[in-house]
Amino acid sequence: MVIKRAATVFDQAARTRVNDAVREAESRTVAEIIPVVATASGSSDRTDDLVGLLGGGAAVLAVYIWIAQADAPGGDWRAVSVAWACAALLAALAGGFVVGLFISSRMPWLRRRLVGRAAMAVQVEAAAAAAFYDNRVRDTADATGVLIYLSLHERTAVILADRTALKALGPPAVNQLCADLVARLRAGDLADALCATIAAIGDALAEPLPRRADDVNELPDCLVLVD
Repeated sequence: MVIKRAATVFDQAARTRVNDAVREAESRTVAEIIPVVATASGSSDRTDDLVGLLGGGAAVLAVYIWIAQADAPGGDWRAVSVAWACAALLAALAGGFVVGLFISSRMPWLRRRLVGRAAMAVQVEAAAAAAFYDNRVRDTADATGVLIYLSLHERTAVILADRTALKALGPPAVNQLCADLVARLRAGDLADALCATIAAIGDALAEPLPRRADDVNELPDCLVLVD
């Protein structure tokens, strides 16, 4: 299965639902909630190259055995021209590498296995931190920004809250909100899971950080997609 892109998973209808959820949640609190969905958080180039090299190596080994057994009596390479053998082995290496790349691109689970859960967690956390700054979540006047970051390929979510919002929620509550989001993502529709988490954050912050009459909407009320 090919990795689904964020823009494909969240069509216009899904984006509208998430945007409405953000506006509704922010109608009850001064917090600024920014949901971000990324296709992937880490580069897959290394993994693809590794699978490609494994495919190329397997192809070279197969061609070597085939030449030794079929074209060289007794497995004597002297019966095969050097030019022909080199050409065959190079072709096998290139062909195997391309096949390996294709397999890696069609099997996201294989990429996840090769990268490892711990390494993926580090990649997602780094990407979430970058999104926190890139989307100006840390730039609100009262430090009330909250980022909900979802990475589709890694199947991992991160919630980051700026100082005031983190103080109001408390780290255990933030961790629980993230755990609940992951559980919802596994159980059903991604947009529904995101909307439910946005609503839960709005509920949790409505009392400690209620919306003021003079509140200014500092950040866009919209889903950010990173393809």
